[in-house]
Amino acid sequence: MGLSKQIVVLSKSRRPGGCCVAGREVRSASNGFNFGSWIRPVTLQGGIGYSDMRLNSGNVPSLLDIVEIPFEKKILHALGQPENYLIASGERWKRVGAIQPCQLPELAENPGTLWGNAHDYVNHVVITWNLPGGQSLYLIKPTRLSLICCFSYGKKRVKAQFQYNGLCYALQVTDPEIYDKYLKGKFLEEEEEIRLSGRDYYLCVSLATELKNSNRHYKLVASIIEA
Repeated sequence: MGLSKQIVVLSKSRRPGGCCVAGREVRSASNGFNFGSWIRPVTLQGGIGYSDMRLNSGNVPSLLDIVEIPFEKKILHALGQPENYLIASGERWKRVGAIQPCQLPELAENPGTLWGNAHDYVNHVVITWNLPGGQSLYLIKPTRLSLICCFSYGKKRVKAQFQYNGLCYALQVTDPEIYDKYLKGKFLEEEEEIRLSGRDYYLCVSLATELKNSNRHYKLVASIIEA
């Protein structure tokens, strides 16, 4: 039997062959609503395409939108990604509202570390035995955030450099809006640091599936949200 859930969209990132969307469940409460666990909509192939997440309006969801999504079931035993739910193929999603940036502190989490250490990956054997923290998605508030733009394997890439709980991280950014804002039409001759234009930011950090033949699950910045 299918089911529907409402989530607030906190991640809409680029991935090979499509995109990855994730958010926190939105539940009704006496004072309006509250936020539950993370949910990552997926297909049997893994990620979803933009056509899979079309709203009734024909558009696709934006960050901070609250959307109702039809699912087939929760995917049990999804190694390293326990938040995965299988979407109902061919059914439209529905936008039911949005939250304001001022509500992000309610959603921010405070894990001790991002999956155990300051490296940009976690070894597959660690995930096999016990996923650090028990989840593959977090919304955090970093300090000293900046972007490093560079070429890697012939492509423009962006890394987010930031501090969190006393550790320094440098993680690849897969947020397409950040690419459009800071890299589109930009000519790079060498590595370049770019300061973000806003005042306050939250990061949705995600643990990817194992990179083929690498024994590694890479940590990614799936979205950068201005507060």
